[in-house]
Amino acid sequence: MSHSSLTRTLDFGVAGERDCVIAYDYTRGYPGVHTLRNGDPGYPDEPAELDITDITVDGKSIDYLFDEDAREALADDLLETVEDDARIDDAEAKAEWQAERAQADREYEQVYG
Repeated sequence: MSHSSLTRTLDFGVAGERDCVIAYDYTRGYPGVHTLRNGDPGYPDEPAELDITDITVDGKSIDYLFDEDAREALADDLLETVEDDARIDDAEAKAEWQAERAQADREYEQVYG
């Protein structure tokens, strides 16, 4: 689980739009496995979870203004954003690793032919 926050502009109707800092706990999900290599039954998907821990405007908590449905809708929206960011980070890390591996292979070939 990781604890983080991000800023989102939320519309408060007649009060207008405000930049809110939303603090949350995020647990990454994992895909399930139907059958293990030894033939034993696998395990189900473990979905990602995002729990909003606080919502602030200008450093003041406004968490009490959000009912359960509003918090759930906001959490679903944030979860999509956080998972998209995680996929981008994973792709960048993979590309970096592949570039480093290719460089190491080239250096090996130069030394050992």
